[in-house]
Amino acid sequence: MITPVGVEKVSVISAALTKQGNALVRFLWCEAVGHAARRDDALKRFFRRKLAQKGLGKATVATGRKLGIRLWIMMRDQIDYEEFCRRARRNGEAHAEMPDCEHGPASQ
Repeated sequence: MITPVGVEKVSVISAALTKQGNALVRFLWCEAVGHAARRDDALKRFFRRKLAQKGLGKATVATGRKLGIRLWIMMRDQIDYEEFCRRARRNGEAHAEMPDCEHGPASQ
């Protein structure tokens, strides 16, 4: 969750990420990112690119978000990881849009 920080009659409001939620789940999610990035070449490339750009913490969070989107797509479509990878190769990249969406990259 993003909460405003330093709200003083300024036109720009900076925001900080809060660490709400279960700390154990957050820890386990970061552990899962490490294992998934070692086994999946696309996630490994993404993680290394973000690591060079942003540093370890932000790279882990960004890769975790990508992993979460993949998990959500797999649960939504009730497919396994092999089917997810097959669809990603066929379409270029998997997107989180709903299957019946008329606009966006997934429908083109």
